Amino acid sequence: MPAKPNFDLADLIDFEIQMARDQDQQAAKLQNRDQQLSVSVAPENGPDRIILRRWLGLLRKQQREFWPGHQMQQHLRLLHIFLLILGLLSGASTMQWFLQFDGSRPINVLPMIGFFVGLQLVLLSLQVTSSLFSWMVWRQFQPVLGAFLSLYRWLSHRYFARSAPYQDHERQTLLQRVVQRFDQLYRPIELTQAWVMLQSFALAFHTAAFFSILARGSVHDLAFAWASTLQIDAQTLASLIHCISWPFAWIDPSWVPSLDDLKASQYISMEERFLGDSTAGRNFDQTIAHHWWVFLNLCVLSYGVLPRSLLLGF
Repeated sequence: MPAKPNFDLADLIDFEIQMARDQDQQAAKLQNRDQQLSVSVAPENGPDRIILRRWLGLLRKQQREFWPGHQMQQHLRLLHIFLLILGLLSGASTMQWFLQFDGSRPINVLPMIGFFVGLQLVLLSLQVTSSLFSWMVWRQFQPVLGAFLSLYRWLSHRYFARSAPYQDHERQTLLQRVVQRFDQLYRPIELTQAWVMLQSFALAFHTAAFFSILARGSVHDLAFAWASTLQIDAQTLASLIHCISWPFAWIDPSWVPSLDDLKASQYISMEERFLGDSTAGRNFDQTIAHHWWVFLNLCVLSYGVLPRSLLLGF
């Protein structure tokens, strides 16, 4: 089986553990050890990184030391899976909260547009800016990424501290040395891990929200309207909807609520009636509701699922 061309996280952790161990060894002893290992490593030519991985692999086989890299990588994957599940559950729950409908009043679309479009535009703008100016990543996302890094380091410390080979004072000192070295040399890797987890959570959140509204509208006759205390008329909202719908309006203009739809779906909460309807009651136009439902589905897809997929792949 050919050697992997690059170090993975498990290799990197084990390599730094071994470097910390070697700092306490005599140079002559280390030279003798590496000369013996070179007999197995040197005959196979290749890039330095592959030779270094072979060297590390031989040490793993020959030394009965604690190699935590694989376990830590597995724990990181479990944390990733946990965030994916949390994202799916929270995304579905959030959408269901927005879609609360008992048949007496229509669902106000403005809070959904504010959350799934407005807020996402702000977050995406920050993230795209940070990707173009990488030096701004830590400053802009320090509260969030810093929390992830602190949690990861705390879990790592607790894991090492409770492992049998690391319960004595000497091994605790070794652990602290490795953690400090990681923080100094591998901050980009830590940031990348945190970035991938955050984007995975966001992608799971919006994917669950998308399928939630898709499924709910497919099996229930939901009613949508818009209402606001602000002095907004249908023409102003139509201009906003036109700007929001640019990612998909060019494909099929019928996916965007028209000005007539907006005029017919403006709702007066205090009077419990639509603006164009002089009588109170449940006069919901299902054609207009369908237009709003399609539009909201495409908004979640365009401003949530697709951008997060691109950022995660980037």
